[in-house]
Parts: sequence; C-alpha cells; structure tokens
Amino acid sequence: MKYLKHLGVTTLDAIVATHPNADHIGDLDDVLNAFKVKEVYAPKVSHATDTYKDFLLEVKRKGLTIKVQRKMSLFL
Repeated sequence: MKYLKHLGVTTLDAIVATHPNADHIGDLDDVLNAFKVKEVYAPKVSHATDTYKDFLLEVKRKGLTIKVQRKMSLFL
C-alpha cells in the first residue's frame, strides 16, 4: 500500500482474494480502506478464517458486492 500511495494511486480496478487463508488475503480490509476499489473477486467458501471474515465485513461496509471467481485467469 505504501508503494502504491507513493506512486499516487488512489483507485484500484479490482482486488482478488484467492482463498481465505490469512497469508493470501491478509490486510485486504486495509486495502479497501486505503483505496477506492471498483471490483472485488473472491471464491465462495463454506468456512473462513477471521482474516477472511474481516475482509468480508469491510466489503459490506464499503457497499461493494463480491464477484465469485470460478477459476483463476490472468488479468492483462
């Protein structure tokens, strides 16, 4: 986040939560607070870590909806 802010980035077109493990989605709730985020992608999971739950709560608080990722593809 610090680097992106240094570059003057204020908006992210999308963020992707690959799966609910904290080592892959840690601080995404902070990213949602730091930047305007246009789209959020995340898998539909039946269980979640506390970190993932924090992320989901922040998505809801920001009034965003999650687009379910069906399979990973490369964003170009």
